[in-house]
Amino acid sequence: MIAGAYLRVSTNDQDLASQKHVIEEWARANPQYEIRWFMDHGISGTKDTRPGLQELVKASEVGEIQAVVCYSLDRVSRTAATALQLVLRWLQLDVEFFSVSQAILQLGKDNPLRLTITSLFAELAALEREAIVGRVRAGLAAAKARGVKLGNDQKLTPDQIKLAKQLRHGGMSCRALGVKFGVSAATISRRT
Repeated sequence: MIAGAYLRVSTNDQDLASQKHVIEEWARANPQYEIRWFMDHGISGTKDTRPGLQELVKASEVGEIQAVVCYSLDRVSRTAATALQLVLRWLQLDVEFFSVSQAILQLGKDNPLRLTITSLFAELAALEREAIVGRVRAGLAAAKARGVKLGNDQKLTPDQIKLAKQLRHGGMSCRALGVKFGVSAATISRRT
């Protein structure tokens, strides 16, 4: 049987090695599964349009995999609704789901509580994300209160904006223009 192993990290400075190592250990303990890897690097779990996840879902729908294995449910999705929909869809397709770091989420075909457990953990993943967002906002507010200047204070002059628009219309990328003018690609995108 083929198990689709899904790995994800939210930022480019994180790596997938620790998740991969734990899943490899799971695979050694479950030799009936051959692992096929699906990965997303530097993509938030709140985004549903992740290439690795979409490829995993497609593989499950066409019968290429018989199980999905991940480090934890929040690697699949940070939103409760999406996590629940995905796991329910896999269970409908007779695809088993295993979260190797959450023993209670060993949702093989013999687990009678698999839907109840999935709902609970999906909601917990969403709550954890909300807590993280709250901590980041509180940290930014505290920094601002201390007088820390947040964001990029570099501005584009009207002449630079005009030139950037011309260059952008001529096919130059936002990233290249950002480098040229010393601002972010997002700033160029907003201003052109």
